[in-house]
Parts: sequence; structure tokens; C-alpha cells
Amino acid sequence: MKNRLTPLFHLVNLLRESSVLAEGNLATVRAEPRVVEVYLGR
Repeated sequence: MKNRLTPLFHLVNLLRESSVLAEGNLATVRAEPRVVEVYLGR
């Protein structure tokens, strides 16, 4: 299911403990292994 807001995101900065964990477009951030590990525990 696609989020209605997804087309509005051009650049995503994902923070963890006040540090940048990942930066880029949404597809890049979603594919980042550190993001998956931190947020999904895999």
C-alpha cells in the first residue's frame, strides 16, 4: 500500500539519537541496512 504523502518526499533525513542515520530519497533510506536493523530489528 502506497502512502499518500510519499510523492511529497524528495529528501529524507533519518535521525537516531540526534545523529543522521540515513539521508537520501525514500527508496534509498528504506533500503539502507542500518535503517532496517535499527527500526525493524533485523
